Amino acid sequence: MRICVYGAASPTIDPNCMELVEQMGKELGTRGHSLVFGGGGHGLMGAAARGVRAAGGHIVGVIPKFFDEENVEEIC
Repeated sequence: MRICVYGAASPTIDPNCMELVEQMGKELGTRGHSLVFGGGGHGLMGAAARGVRAAGGHIVGVIPKFFDEENVEEIC
């Protein structure tokens, strides 16, 4: 199943929240789900993606082209 996560991209989120979301991502990956997310490496979306990837799951980052062209956000 593909699961979409939309969450805050701020790097200043409480570390406990970041850890919980990364654990959730690991669980998704372990269960064979893939993740579609906002494409950034920061915040909750980045934590979810790191978790899924750590569990061997597939991630798909969706990010507007101008973000990449203008270096607004690093692509995970």
